[in-house]
Amino acid sequence: GYMCLGASDRYEVARYIYAHPHWAQDFLGLMGQPSALSVVPRSSRPLTDVPLVGRKHADDRLRCLASDVLLVGSPGSGKTALLSRLAVDGLGSFMVSTDMTAVANAARQQQPHVVIIDDLDNVAAATRDLLRLRSEIGADFKIVVTDWEINPELQQALGLTNADIITLDQLTRDEIVCVVKSAGVSGPRPLVREIVDQAEGVPGLAVTLTQAALAGDYADLFDGNRLGTLMESTVNRLLGNPREGDRAVLALGVIALAGDAGLTVEEIADAVGVSRGDLQGLLRRLTSGGIIRSNHRRVTLRPRSLRRYMIRKAFFGVGGADYTAVLPVVPDSGEVVATAFGWRF
Repeated sequence: GYMCLGASDRYEVARYIYAHPHWAQDFLGLMGQPSALSVVPRSSRPLTDVPLVGRKHADDRLRCLASDVLLVGSPGSGKTALLSRLAVDGLGSFMVSTDMTAVANAARQQQPHVVIIDDLDNVAAATRDLLRLRSEIGADFKIVVTDWEINPELQQALGLTNADIITLDQLTRDEIVCVVKSAGVSGPRPLVREIVDQAEGVPGLAVTLTQAALAGDYADLFDGNRLGTLMESTVNRLLGNPREGDRAVLALGVIALAGDAGLTVEEIADAVGVSRGDLQGLLRRLTSGGIIRSNHRRVTLRPRSLRRYMIRKAFFGVGGADYTAVLPVVPDSGEVVATAFGWRF
């Protein structure tokens, strides 16, 4: 007598409990709040069991830490996936709450070797609080913090040298082919080639595109519709709040309009009408599958085919925003035309 709307794995269940602690009691019969330190990350992205490719050096370094570390890589580069495997192996725990009393209690109880700060809205503040807590309770755990790029503020707060920064670079085409095959698509060759081309060296995006290919029409994958639909459902699932969902779609549309040149966080925040901090938190929740890139603090949307979908959704759908208000901050108006209509000059 029931209709099945979907199934959730343990990571999805964990995310629900993080957001709605009372569910732990209502559905699982567990009293109290979820632990502030967990082997399951508070990630907005679905984690898969696809083997890690091209990350052995980073994995080796993280398994024998002698100091705190900053792990740097663009969204979708595999930071959370890499750290999640370390946590499952008992080598660390994710900090999933900013309630420092709860973190202190969990640290005393669990005695973790490593505490990981990943996917929290205000990473810098969480890092400072954890450093202060470690000193106050006399703990000896190491701290691993993730970010999209080398962040001087985090580097200074942790007292790191350049040698203490681990960078996850883009994978080679051959490595991305391995990722695609591991995720379930080994042919036909034109499909694999298309996925590799769109992924542009980002394993998370390769997995997302592969899952989209397995789920439906290849033509929709090639023109960005399948990935756009997937991204839209991600926005709706993650944000829930209709107003915040509208801001998310607008933010993606604004970034898409800028094409390859991208925009700074400040420019995007002004266009969307939110604070810089709120936008950064929003973008962190929208990095599913590596569609957002950050290079020298300019943010772009990938792959290119997804941009047309998000522009249509943000500016030309029902209740669409006025795209002309964004044009003054877009570096190249010709790029806007090329992005919106798929033309190349």
